[in-house]
Amino acid sequence: ADPSSLYGMSHRVRESILSHACADRIAIVRSTMVYGAGDPHDAYGPNRMARSALSQRRIELFGAGEDVRDYVALQDLVALLALILEHTAIGVWNAASGEAVSAHALAERIRDAVGPDVRIEYRPRSQPASERSFDVRALRAAFPEWRCMSLAAGVARLVADLVCESSEHGILPARGPAPTPV
Repeated sequence: ADPSSLYGMSHRVRESILSHACADRIAIVRSTMVYGAGDPHDAYGPNRMARSALSQRRIELFGAGEDVRDYVALQDLVALLALILEHTAIGVWNAASGEAVSAHALAERIRDAVGPDVRIEYRPRSQPASERSFDVRALRAAFPEWRCMSLAAGVARLVADLVCESSEHGILPARGPAPTPV
C-alpha cells in the first residue's frame, strides 16, 4: 500500500495507527471497488455504467477507457467478511478478485448484459489513466473456498437486479422482460 493521494494516505495512516494499537487482534480488509444493486455510490465503475446503459442506452468512458481496476461484487465481499470473522483471521486482507480489467472491457461486459444497442462513448480525460490491481495470493491461500464470481456473471446479476429494482419503482422504461438473476 503506497497511496499517492491524500485520501489514500489518510486510510493508510488509520491502518498504521490501528495496527500499532492492536496488531495481535485486528483484521484490516482492503476492499477494491464494490458493486451491486442498491449501492447509492455512483463512482466510475460497474454501478454507474450499468445504470447509464439501462436508462440512457449509453456508457461514457474517460479517454479510451484505459483505466484498469479490480472489482468485487457486494455478495462476494460479504461472504469473505463472514469467513474472516468465522476464522478470527488476523492481518491485512486484500478483498479483490485478482483480475483487473480496463474500463473499456468492463463497458463491453455491461453492454453484453444490457443489449447491443448500448453505445460506448468517450470523453476527454482530465487525469492520466491509472491502474489499481491487488495481490490476492495470501487471501486465496488462507481461504481457498472463497472465490469471486466472474465479472461477466457479476455484471449480469447487477443488471438483472437493477432492472428488477427499477421496474418495481418505475424508474427505468420497460424494455421487454427483465433478465433472470444469476
